[in-house]
Amino acid sequence: MKQSLKKVLIVTYYWPPAGGSGVQRWLMFAKYLRDFGWEPVIYTAENPEVPHFDHSLLAEVPSGLEVIRGPIWEPFDVYRSLTGRKKDEPVSMVVDLKKKKSVAQRLSLWVRSNLFIPDAKKFWIRPSVKLLQQRISQGDIAVLVTTGPPHSCHRIGFYLKKKFPKLPWLADFRDPWTQIDFFKELDLTNRALAKHRLKEKEVLSGADKVVVIGPHMARSFESIVNRDYQVIFNGYDGSSQSEEQALDQEFSLVHIGIYSKSRNHPSLLRAIQVLGESNDVFKDKFKLIFVGQVDESVKRQVTAFGLQKMVEYRDFVPHGQVSKIQQSARMLYLSINNVEGCQGVLTGKLFEYIQTDRPILLIGPRDGDAAQLAGDLQGVDVVEFEAQAQIQEVLLAQFELYLSGKDSRFSRDTSAYTRAALTKKLATALDQLALN
Repeated sequence: MKQSLKKVLIVTYYWPPAGGSGVQRWLMFAKYLRDFGWEPVIYTAENPEVPHFDHSLLAEVPSGLEVIRGPIWEPFDVYRSLTGRKKDEPVSMVVDLKKKKSVAQRLSLWVRSNLFIPDAKKFWIRPSVKLLQQRISQGDIAVLVTTGPPHSCHRIGFYLKKKFPKLPWLADFRDPWTQIDFFKELDLTNRALAKHRLKEKEVLSGADKVVVIGPHMARSFESIVNRDYQVIFNGYDGSSQSEEQALDQEFSLVHIGIYSKSRNHPSLLRAIQVLGESNDVFKDKFKLIFVGQVDESVKRQVTAFGLQKMVEYRDFVPHGQVSKIQQSARMLYLSINNVEGCQGVLTGKLFEYIQTDRPILLIGPRDGDAAQLAGDLQGVDVVEFEAQAQIQEVLLAQFELYLSGKDSRFSRDTSAYTRAALTKKLATALDQLALN
């Protein structure tokens, strides 16, 4: 007789058809949880404010999955009105705090920082708790999971735990809260700062288990609440890897995903400029390709370096096509944000890169989680932020192999980072919670 699956209620703001990096982690966990004895029940926003939609991700959702959608009111229409944006214009979730702003923009940022605590999704908390009380009262939910950001999801878990104290609660952090890089630059009053810290501490101490994406985040949280934190990496979905692709005709260095101001390293652009000026063949054959949203300040810097013909911008592409682009790249480029706490930046993109056989240029701190994880793998060159000369050496070495017709392919054992393997770790944690 087949054993029935235990049910886990997962509170996540991001869910298909919403696109972007925030969707991937729990979409893939949900995809494999049934293999390890768990049936996911998803609670998500009915009308989320997301940068883009990716309907191809709907194919990854397990058939027959129970998905509960709760309506949410968000203040972004008010923000658009104050800042003169169009009603349908996406609002970036990444705030450039150092960019000069108008009075209306400064006022909007102050309101967002001090009144919307923990974030602009706070108005979703109360109605979600009320709705999910009814669902939990049916008596078939064995474990509650919340994933953030937005950290309002964790506050939903906090209040549900108060109403159902015997229901085990796992809080999953994809990013830090008060220790995220831009937090210190927010124009916070002392009262708002105290509220953020209190709410964060309540979640970290109130959850039965806290899961984080990397060792650095675990150590950072220990300084707030001293307890055990479990690291479960983001990983990659091995089942979706595309067939081997023909390599690009040009020598392509490809970055996939959002390329913000803090991810832009002038040392790379200077290295490309120097190589192009000293080598006409490199100038003719090299192409830096950005796939995804690129900050306007980056584009201006590309122009200032005179690299317009050596750089290509491609709009957002569905996640299903990303693997093909990665496989056809001559070299992949992973950029770690040059910010305080950069040692803890461990993007999901890293895992998607290392599943390929392509050489990888990783610009970031050598003592960071990303470098520690990938640095020992074949074909990964880790270079510090300002190491222009080393960047030139890495690019030139790969370019010479390209000219000689030699194909740089690397065999890496990354089986421990498949989403199936990581879901098994998650399921073990859920099993332990359900037994207590």
